[in-house]
Amino acid sequence: MRKGLKIGVLLGILILGGVILGVNGEKIINIFGFQYLNERELYTAGHFKVELLPANARVIGYIEGELFSVYVLDKANLENFKKGKDFNPIYSWENVSYVELDFHTTENLYIVVRNELAKKQWIHIKLNARR
Repeated sequence: MRKGLKIGVLLGILILGGVILGVNGEKIINIFGFQYLNERELYTAGHFKVELLPANARVIGYIEGELFSVYVLDKANLENFKKGKDFNPIYSWENVSYVELDFHTTENLYIVVRNELAKKQWIHIKLNARR
């Protein structure tokens, strides 16, 4: 009985920790000033993915696929992008198959990768953003 209680408490703490990380992920990334991605995902037609880039960081890496666009946006322009309104990217690469990344951020920014094909495609993102 006592062992079951310890496991239950430990499981509760782990779940609570996961919720706290999920809710405060942006703050945690900014505090530590670090973001690392190395993922290959299947994007459906028109699908896009958003990732946070911490403030005052150097971003290096690459993105590759068949045909995609990449935008680096601040929060206001990210909201406009999501709503389908006009937006002004800080950096952009449109309708490309490969992008080499090497730039600095001065504030929290967002990198958006969007599939430009009318079909599914695999897109590989590998980037490192750190202070």
